[in-house]
Amino acid sequence: MEATWTPVPESEGKKARADKADKADKKAASRLETLKAAVDAEPWLVDAWTDFVAEAIRSGGVDGARAAFDAVLAQFPTSAKHWIAYIEFEQQNKAFDRVEALFNRCLRSIVSVDIWRFYLTYIQAVHSPSAVPEEKRAESRQIVLKAFDLVLSNVGLDKDSGSIWLEYIAYIKAGTALTKYEEQQMMELQRKVYHKALSIPLSNIEQIWKDYDVFENSLNKLTARKFLSERSAGYMMARTAYRELKIITATIDAMQPTWLPTPTKWTETDFEVLRAWKKYIAWEKNNPLRIEDASVLSSRVVYAYKSALLMMRFFPELWHDAARYLIELGKLDDAAALLQQAVEALPRSLLLGFALAELEESRKKEAAVVSKVYETLITNLESWVSEINAKYDHERDTLMALLKKVEIARKRKLVQAKEAWSLAWIVYMRSARRSQSVLVARNLFKRARKSDLCTYHVYVAAALMEYYSSKDIKIACNIFEAGMKAFAEDQANAAGYIVHYLDFLIQMNDDNNARALFERALVLLSPEQARDIWALFFKNEVANGDLSNILKVERRMRDTYPGDADSALGIKHLGDRWSFLDIQFVAREELGLKGFMSLHSLDPLHIDAIAQPDLSKWTAYKPEARDKPLLPEKILVTAPIPVEPVHKLHQFKLPNPIATLLDRLPPASSYNGPQLPLDDVVDALTRLPVPTPISTGRMVLFPRVSDSMDRGGSSSRYDDRDRDRNRDRDRERDRERDRGGARSGGRHVDRYVGGGASSGKRKGGGYGSDEERHRKR
Repeated sequence: MEATWTPVPESEGKKARADKADKADKKAASRLETLKAAVDAEPWLVDAWTDFVAEAIRSGGVDGARAAFDAVLAQFPTSAKHWIAYIEFEQQNKAFDRVEALFNRCLRSIVSVDIWRFYLTYIQAVHSPSAVPEEKRAESRQIVLKAFDLVLSNVGLDKDSGSIWLEYIAYIKAGTALTKYEEQQMMELQRKVYHKALSIPLSNIEQIWKDYDVFENSLNKLTARKFLSERSAGYMMARTAYRELKIITATIDAMQPTWLPTPTKWTETDFEVLRAWKKYIAWEKNNPLRIEDASVLSSRVVYAYKSALLMMRFFPELWHDAARYLIELGKLDDAAALLQQAVEALPRSLLLGFALAELEESRKKEAAVVSKVYETLITNLESWVSEINAKYDHERDTLMALLKKVEIARKRKLVQAKEAWSLAWIVYMRSARRSQSVLVARNLFKRARKSDLCTYHVYVAAALMEYYSSKDIKIACNIFEAGMKAFAEDQANAAGYIVHYLDFLIQMNDDNNARALFERALVLLSPEQARDIWALFFKNEVANGDLSNILKVERRMRDTYPGDADSALGIKHLGDRWSFLDIQFVAREELGLKGFMSLHSLDPLHIDAIAQPDLSKWTAYKPEARDKPLLPEKILVTAPIPVEPVHKLHQFKLPNPIATLLDRLPPASSYNGPQLPLDDVVDALTRLPVPTPISTGRMVLFPRVSDSMDRGGSSSRYDDRDRDRNRDRDRERDRERDRGGARSGGRHVDRYVGGGASSGKRKGGGYGSDEERHRKR
């Protein structure tokens, strides 16, 4: 079957091309914005400006390119190459009014041979014979000749202006003389230009001399010898001077093509170029050409200063030397104008500001003029202080933000290391108690508590070990109190430690000390830090207190946490009044806690403060067909989860919606979206106000507690040996009860109060055989 070709509709092709062009424009605009941000951040970075201007010309449009040129020239106003590039850009756009305006802005202030040569080329193009009518050609020729005179009067002393001198001579020679008088005038003008050029150390002076020799001999060989001999000495002196000048300015010539004036950093290159310019200026002052006319000599020195200031714009020393030279010549107005330019270039220079003020004072100017100089200088210095503060405030904020991240990471790692260190000591203490004695374990605890790495877990483990080993509540409480002194001021650990201490007192049925600890905790901790303590104390009151105490604690909780009334925590507190272990019927079924949390769990978050992913970079996931789900419908997981304030290991099942979601999620290998900063995500999650989980732990009875007292506890408070021993004892007691020969008469030891076992008193009976047998072991 032959393939058929279906032409794309023209409208669709145009749309595709338009979309492609739109994407290219957006990409170019984004790159231009990036480069602009780079030059704004580092305004003296020359390479960044070069890239920015090039990109603006390529993709910024006419207005964008003009804005880029204006910006770079505001930063580097003496950069000849950028002025020329700007003028060429306007010429290409045929904006001749702008071209002439740019020439007016730069010519008088910049003594650059390149700019003046470019101006001369522009004038010749505008007034060329082919561009003007025949009746105006004579007028156009006079304009061009005046342009040559103007150019050479400004940069004709430069050693690199030799090509302009030759062009001037060639242009004069190309003219047409209608009469003998005009021909004579042309020859006199050529001879005059030759004589001026041969007195200047130009780079092509030898070529000019050869052309002059040909010119004179072509007119009259008899007079040629006379004119050549008169100019020979000046030519030889100029040629020798050029050779010396070439050596002196070698460093300047090497740096000038790529040099842009930037604030002085006093690097070795800065010193090297400065020395070269000062050497060149001193050479001009020494008058190597033996110029007798003082005005001509001073013009050469002033030109040397002006040329130096194009490159060394930010060196106050050169400005000050140039002004002082003009003052010595008696040109006070010129010196004042130069110093005014200097303070505009270096508005914070004390040297230049003071020099200008003194010059104005010496010229007998009004006091207001002198005061203005000082006021302007002080204002500029004050703005400098503000800029310094703003710059270093920004850097400090950046460093502080980075330091904050480093500190968060350091604290997180330190917590892990300290917990590992503490766990090693706890296991060491357990091993010592099992294999040696409680006394050895106690000595290990004394060693551990002296270290700065010791966490409250070591104190809790030592206190519980003392109680379960010797049944001495007093020692355990002493250890807990020692921990209070060590961790009460530790905001990160105080709440967790007090929860364990309070839970121990509650288990010991020591209500007085439990209430006292609870009140101390409320003083030491902030309301947010004390949430777990409130929850534990309220749970104890609900289970074992009277109604008046329950209502009192409930009222105090409402006053402490007024915002919880309309939240899941408020509903949970209400449901906890009538709950037991994992039976949360009132909260779940009658108060709708489960649905409330699913709807309002994100209330505390501020979505605007969370970094949003770039959805344009996401690709749609197409799941592959598979016979069975990736994950089973329900998964049994064993992991440490939070349950009330007291933590324990617990088993739970994933709800069906979560299992279904995990089944539908794509595999990790298919993800190619943006990468989230994990440290920032973890840090944000740790600071979120997460509601208390709705779950309760499996009830674990305290050893030797009456069967009639059902309280929740933690099975992780004693080690494996104690648990096995208690289990064996309970089994033995059950067997004796079944035989009807229980020695204790059916009475069981209740919780200790006050002094514990040392008081010799128990609720509900005397000493039992179980306790005696346990002590003998």
